[in-house]
Amino acid sequence: MLLDDHNTFYSIEPYVTLLRVLTCYICQQYDDHIASHCPNKDKPICFKCRQQHSYNPVCQNKIYCAHFKGDHIVGNPNCTKKIETRELKKMQTKPSSSYQFNSNNWTRNSALHLFGNLTRTPVVFNNSLNENNYSTKLLHTIHLNIQSIVQQQVGWNKHLNELTAQKNN
Repeated sequence: MLLDDHNTFYSIEPYVTLLRVLTCYICQQYDDHIASHCPNKDKPICFKCRQQHSYNPVCQNKIYCAHFKGDHIVGNPNCTKKIETRELKKMQTKPSSSYQFNSNNWTRNSALHLFGNLTRTPVVFNNSLNENNYSTKLLHTIHLNIQSIVQQQVGWNKHLNELTAQKNN
């Protein structure tokens, strides 16, 4: 990421979102479907006691996990099944080794990327018309390069959306 025209940059790394494990609130399955698409709508499982009855916020039965019969409710971060599901997701979402960021695109030549072939040496102007002309050319070059960067960003966003869609499928 370029910060200024003095070749100050930082490498950019892909952002990895926190892995969220979805839970169906009808049958309590992890990461398979959500309640609106549950195939077991007529057989709800209680998230507190794992028995087959509909949601009851004051369920008085003993607490059991619907997955491993532990003494916790479904969705507990310490649930063994939830931990396994999260680890599986983590392995599936690791970026492939063939996809790499080129972190040296801007190294030592960031001024060239922004200003093109215009020189950066001080120019002595005889009149304000020449100065305005040079400034206009410089601003036009910067504008064109910013448009190019925005187009690159659109391309990266499209690529990221495609990868996200692949991951979700």
